[in-house]
Amino acid sequence: MQIVTKAIRSAYQSVKELDEAMNNIAVVTEMTTDDLWGQIDVYTQMANATGSTIKGVYEVAQLYYQ
Repeated sequence: MQIVTKAIRSAYQSVKELDEAMNNIAVVTEMTTDDLWGQIDVYTQMANATGSTIKGVYEVAQLYYQ
């Protein structure tokens, strides 16, 4: 039961961090968080190709958009 609880907390934290990164992009662009969640497959592919995390790719995208 503790393993399941830990996994759920970890997943929740990951989604929370991704949403924060997406909100930061939405602030500096005309995109919405819905638009950015719709592009998660593209960002996941970029993360896999570069050996980075999805959050890392969103953070780099935020810098690019700024």
